Amino acid sequence: MGSARDLPPPKPPPVELPTVSSWKKIETERSGLLVLLRHIARPERGKRATVLAKQTLTTTSAARVPFHLGYSDEVTVFLNGAPLFTADDSYSFDRPRREGLIGLDQGTVYLPLRAGENELVLAVTDVFGGWGLMGLLGQPDGQR
Repeated sequence: MGSARDLPPPKPPPVELPTVSSWKKIETERSGLLVLLRHIARPERGKRATVLAKQTLTTTSAARVPFHLGYSDEVTVFLNGAPLFTADDSYSFDRPRREGLIGLDQGTVYLPLRAGENELVLAVTDVFGGWGLMGLLGQPDGQR
């Protein structure tokens, strides 16, 4: 059995970031939670819907920064147009049980930020129930 060093690096998810002509500015709750249901109507029962959330990150130098995130139900994280992470944390009774709750323990992505502006986009898909997201960005020197 090989060690973790023998494993090939993970491949990014095969997802393309769609083009968006305009963005709507939305404020989060005090906790940092963005309750999408308050701003975007859910589709009819049984239909999936995806929204994009964007944040510009500016740094004075290149850095690899941890980004802790919570989401419901599915998420894909893009940085500067490239997909870095995708996951499904939909409600589940048995695989393991997941209540659809959103918390910063659901995923951590190490963002390879370049000096200057970086565009972080999260594609969040609703499968069942409510939907939302939250994130916490590490703060290396020069990050704002």
